[in-house]
This record gives sequence, C-alpha cells and structure tokens, in this order.
Amino acid sequence: MTNPDIQNSRHLLKRLHEEMIFLSRLMAQEQIVSSL
Repeated sequence: MTNPDIQNSRHLLKRLHEEMIFLSRLMAQEQIVSSL
C-alpha cells in the first residue's frame, strides 16, 4: 500500500468516526424526545 492510500483511508476512517458520533447523538436525542 502506498502512502497516499494510507492517508486516504485514515481520512475516510476519521469521516466515518464523525458520522458515527453524529448518529449516536441523533439517536440519543430521539430517545429523549420519545420519553417525554
């Protein structure tokens, strides 16, 4: 694997991680709303 590939996959993993955080926050908010 060449260096640009490593950099690219790291970037994609970071994006994926941020998406996961966003989704989990969204789901937590929905649970709060539905419990009201």
